[in-house]
Amino acid sequence: MNKKPGNELEFIKKLFLIILGLCLFLFSANKMIQVIVSFLLILYFVSWLYSKILRKNITIKRTVKEFRINRNDFFKIDIEICNNSILPIIYSEVYDTAAPLKCFGDGARFCLSLGPKRKTFLSYNVSGNTRGEFFIGPLVFKTSDPLGFFNIQ
Repeated sequence: MNKKPGNELEFIKKLFLIILGLCLFLFSANKMIQVIVSFLLILYFVSWLYSKILRKNITIKRTVKEFRINRNDFFKIDIEICNNSILPIIYSEVYDTAAPLKCFGDGARFCLSLGPKRKTFLSYNVSGNTRGEFFIGPLVFKTSDPLGFFNIQ
């Protein structure tokens, strides 16, 4: 997991909102406020659970990591994404970095949604300016829970 400077601030904000919600729930005399806050806290917990389940059950593989190519030859790269969970992936983005190579069309950027227990294959073509052995990567997969509270990368 990457330690970015903004992660601690985001964690503190979320923790503060949870504590504020719990205090409103416990110490408010108004039943309507208690019902609304309890609904929001349950919704937040379900989103957290959704993101944890997805994070453990998504697998992503590339067929090849390194290859040799002649100048101006094309090479097809395939990516396999598998959702092994019982929850759907509503929206996700896939980026592959093919730095010294030329990508065609939209290149190595994909947007997809994937149902539960489903698998999909993505492919794109690259071409080299020079002859040699090339390494591609890293492969980045970004998604979140349906409400967007927790990002998965």
